[in-house]
Amino acid sequence: MLEHYFNEFLEHLKSLNYSKNTILSYENDLKEFLSFVKDKQIDRQLLRNYFIELFNKGYSQRTIIRKRASLNSFIKFLMKKKIIKENPLILISKIKLPKSLPKVISQNQINKILDSWEIKNFDDLLNKAIIETLYSTGLRASELCSLKVKDVDFQNKQIKVIGKGSKLAIIPIGKKALYLIRLIIQEKNLKDDDFIFQISRFQLYYRVKKSFLKLSQISGIHPHILRHSFATHLLDNGADIRSVQVLLRHKNLSTTQIYTHVSLKKIKESYEKFHPRNKSF
Repeated sequence: MLEHYFNEFLEHLKSLNYSKNTILSYENDLKEFLSFVKDKQIDRQLLRNYFIELFNKGYSQRTIIRKRASLNSFIKFLMKKKIIKENPLILISKIKLPKSLPKVISQNQINKILDSWEIKNFDDLLNKAIIETLYSTGLRASELCSLKVKDVDFQNKQIKVIGKGSKLAIIPIGKKALYLIRLIIQEKNLKDDDFIFQISRFQLYYRVKKSFLKLSQISGIHPHILRHSFATHLLDNGADIRSVQVLLRHKNLSTTQIYTHVSLKKIKESYEKFHPRNKSF
């Protein structure tokens, strides 16, 4: 019976304009749950056993939190359909991740890489344009991959983005990123409805990681680190946190505030280095 409502739930997500990747994530999470539950009644004990099994399988806490969120959405859907009366998940304590500061690249590192990058072929152009655009705008990986020629306003130096929850946003973009994007459009003779970068998220992650490793020997860099760096460097250079929240399109200011902690580290370093009473002790 749940199989039927599972398929109906996925159709419901499509009607809400969830992205393909998000729907696929829900689908994979819930298939695993349905394989576990079979015809059993969904109650507190069953859910406890399910999460124990996930831990035993070696899933990270972050993955289990995501699977719990997927399951919670599905259960709420079942409640609306009056298939179950209450949500037994509320009786199970949430897993809390320890707060960690986002990893960022220093301003000197990113400037050195982009300013010294020689474009010898189209692959170089594409990779540099990707990194320049990510750092210039703070776009998420999926947003960059979905960017079309018609979304770029060269005259007003801004781009149109469809973000999380299919929300439309207009955000500024730097001159250097626009210059590289224009070169791609010209090189490939792209039309208004064409995707600019024409790569998958997997290819995007690979290109960013490979470029930083090749040009600066910095390992483990992925698109979201450039988003972290975008926000942190804005704050470091005097941007107010409300403006950064708008640029990142965070619903809650508290989500943006984690970047103030990263900037605080730099402030403390400056204090310890330059304050006369601290230097003389």
